[in-house]
Amino acid sequence: DSLWVPDEVASLPEELPTLADEAPSLPDAAVTPPEEVAPEAPEAPVAPVAPVAPEAPRDPLPPDESGGWADPLGPLDEASGDAVVMRRADVPTFEEIVEESDSGMEEEPRRGRVWTIVLVLILGATLAAAAAWMGWLPVPGLSPGGEGPATPQVPGEPAIQGAGPSLAAGPEHAVSQPLAMSLALGAYQDAGAARALVEQVAAAVPGMVVAAVPAQVDGRTLHRVLAGPVADSAAALALAEEIALASGLDPSGWLPRSTPKAYQLGEMAELDAARRRALVLADLQVPAYVLAVAYSDGSVRFRVYAGAFADEAEASLLSGLLVERGLSSATFSDRIGHLPE
Repeated sequence: DSLWVPDEVASLPEELPTLADEAPSLPDAAVTPPEEVAPEAPEAPVAPVAPVAPEAPRDPLPPDESGGWADPLGPLDEASGDAVVMRRADVPTFEEIVEESDSGMEEEPRRGRVWTIVLVLILGATLAAAAAWMGWLPVPGLSPGGEGPATPQVPGEPAIQGAGPSLAAGPEHAVSQPLAMSLALGAYQDAGAARALVEQVAAAVPGMVVAAVPAQVDGRTLHRVLAGPVADSAAALALAEEIALASGLDPSGWLPRSTPKAYQLGEMAELDAARRRALVLADLQVPAYVLAVAYSDGSVRFRVYAGAFADEAEASLLSGLLVERGLSSATFSDRIGHLPE
């Protein structure tokens, strides 16, 4: 068996030229001896490194010219649009934040307790007022019954039987109608002329209340002669006819007048006691009269009133007179009742 060799390989020369054979020859170069190396100088001693001072902590808010810190990410001033400047004193510490939070947590329960106490007091007062109004709990000034204001003591007046408190203890209350009108017979600057008309009418119509009441009108003092009292205008006109027929006086100038208010100067269980008090007050130049007041328990008591007015402004002159006479405890109230029989 023979090995097949390609013709191209078989035609190659037996010895191929080498790189050494083809390389050109170089001239012999002179060899330079190595230079002598100078010995190295000894190293200088290293100075010890000074310790580096720790860098001061950098404030996250850069200071501005006014000594504060402007936070670029903080709120902006509405006027200038710049960052709001905060001073170190304005920035709370962590301890201050914790303390404020604790105080707020303690304040909430305290507020709750205060409001609870206030609500309980309001509820108690409301229940007490309702019980007094219904008569279950006697409270002066609130109960329809119960003890009312004490009867004023008139200077020089002897002790009067039945001149105790206005209302006796109990659930009863006044049921008499208001007497809001009077018949005005005239008004005089001269007190003597007013008294003369009062005496003339009183003599013609016995049992009728006729009084000269001082009033302040446009800075002037007038003495009004009033007759009545009555419930409404129709009753006032009927009274005018009665007085004119009995006295012969001309009623053309007489007019109904609204007078729902008067000073209350006491309440008695006996009519004679009330009339004696009215006489004592008349001697003190107080225009007093007596009205009978009916109560829900069927009883009748007798109140002593003074004057007849539309409002408290009209009553200022009589109020001053009562104070001068030592009767400042008189109460200005609605006038109720009827003429005693």
